[in-house]
Amino acid sequence: GGEDVAVVSDAGTPGISDPGGILVSRARECGIPVVPLPGPSAVIAALSASGFKDTKFLFLGFLPSKVNQRRQQLEAVAQEKASIVFYESPARVLKSLADCLKIFGDRRAVVARELTKIYEEFLTGSLGEIVSEIGSRETIKGEYVVIIEGASSGEKPARTEDLSEILKWYKAQGVSLSEAVKAISRDLGVSRSELYTRALNIWDSSG
Repeated sequence: GGEDVAVVSDAGTPGISDPGGILVSRARECGIPVVPLPGPSAVIAALSASGFKDTKFLFLGFLPSKVNQRRQQLEAVAQEKASIVFYESPARVLKSLADCLKIFGDRRAVVARELTKIYEEFLTGSLGEIVSEIGSRETIKGEYVVIIEGASSGEKPARTEDLSEILKWYKAQGVSLSEAVKAISRDLGVSRSELYTRALNIWDSSG
């Protein structure tokens, strides 16, 4: 009808891990112009006060609520050099941070809670320290932004020649490929998703 409509969200910038994105998508499908207006963004606010010098980051939005899917997504970015950033709810933040600690190792991290509000809080330190701090609290409240440093250049995947010998040993023991990959990724600190493709080629060619 030629009128202007404004979309406002109490969860930050509409359309960024927010249902406003559904409305924006539908409006564009109908040929309705969409004009962004500057507003609060928890991602940028958290990064600006994190103290991380590297400006590169990978934003994951909200992690999957299901454990296996969440861990698979984290494993897929375990070798990412840029900082990993995601949103989390108070109900899942401790479990997600514990998964990060298990998959990434004890990397440096910043967890921001209730940004721009009266109970704003920044927790800084290693993942282990932050997990311990949040886990010690009687109640966990607020909305969270988690920032984790990227993989260092020293975090390299296992060499193919080493992997071949390890896989041959597991196969001789009657262990399945999936169980072997799970054990190797844990022992060597290598992303399971990255390891699986190489392991499959070696497994199939080893007879």
